[in-house]
Amino acid sequence: MRTLTGLCGLSAILLSISAAHAQTPAPAGIRVCVDSGAYPTKLAQPDSNAIPETARFSGRSSGSVVILVSLDEKGRVTNTSVGQSDSPFLNAAAMEAARKSTYAPGTHGCEPTKSQFRFVAIFGGSDSGAVTVNSPSSRSNSSNNTNASTYSKAASRPACSPGPAYLKSAQPALPALPLTQPGSATIHVVVDRTGTLKSAAPVKSDLPPAYADAALQMVKGGTFSPKFDDDCKPADDEVDVSIGFHP
Repeated sequence: MRTLTGLCGLSAILLSISAAHAQTPAPAGIRVCVDSGAYPTKLAQPDSNAIPETARFSGRSSGSVVILVSLDEKGRVTNTSVGQSDSPFLNAAAMEAARKSTYAPGTHGCEPTKSQFRFVAIFGGSDSGAVTVNSPSSRSNSSNNTNASTYSKAASRPACSPGPAYLKSAQPALPALPLTQPGSATIHVVVDRTGTLKSAAPVKSDLPPAYADAALQMVKGGTFSPKFDDDCKPADDEVDVSIGFHP
């Protein structure tokens, strides 16, 4: 079971994806947060010039490289390592792109935490000379996630961000009841490949019933981005959305 990746703060008004990661006080001084993994705020493009010519001649200039990026509480890169690679000739370009990208840290209980991000660079064949960047474990700030980023000497397009379905925007409606201590509610959701919410059901909660219901209604009224596979194709998905209320 995967937990939601993406949104870590909500205000009382409808949030757009570009502002969805900011922690904003909700009415009555209560913060409403969704626990989040790290996500890229800007994906850097690998430099195709960093791929040795010998790799092209030997037919080893295409494939994917998984870079594991460790981040501190401020989203700064503290370490990178190769998790998996189809060709060692591609590692340097993938590593450099992962380091040059910028990230927001993961959050738990509205607070930033150390986290790890899985950066995946997919390199095209030697004939096209193209390089593709994917980020399958997290989301970028862009709401346009339909096309892979292709680098060539002629052109470059915005990156897509493969990963699980996530809550893109929502509008919390808090009950007129005091909340004396923080708590959270976990909602299991099913989202189809168009981003349509098919079902939402509570899994667990340590909140008063009125706040647990507010979390459920918030998820039901929210908008979702669908899951994108590593090839940037949308797919059905199931995720657990953990929503916290903090006085």
